[in-house]
Amino acid sequence: MSRLDKGKKFLATEFSLVQHWENHMDDKVPAAYAEKYKVPPNTRVWQVIGNAIEKPFPQKRWDDFLAMSPWFASHKHYLTQQVRMFRESGKLAVATYGVVQIESMESGWGADKKPWILNPLYANRTVREENGRTGRTTVWFDSFRALQDS
Repeated sequence: MSRLDKGKKFLATEFSLVQHWENHMDDKVPAAYAEKYKVPPNTRVWQVIGNAIEKPFPQKRWDDFLAMSPWFASHKHYLTQQVRMFRESGKLAVATYGVVQIESMESGWGADKKPWILNPLYANRTVREENGRTGRTTVWFDSFRALQDS
């Protein structure tokens, strides 16, 4: 039985996996990533994100970091699955998702900072393209665009 009264709709605001990601910030960087980008193998995930904040990565490197990280890559369909579940309930009024990385997501970055910076569609603080194009969290961005057409 639904917890919502009959006919009531719900809002899904800023649904994310931030608590799951938080559990992996102290993991070692994936070996394939360390080798490809000449990063010491004992580097921690939070340190790689900190490096991207300090000196934003090219889009390819950010994509590789996320794709090579099982804790992230294994959830690449999360946005699509969640919205599908929300819609199938028949009670969804609105679902929103973070658009850009904001200053508070990076300020005070360290091992214990909640990794909200992984949420947004645009990776505008961790990715900097030479052509001036705004960086993206490609997995979320592509899923989000596809959901607009469904």
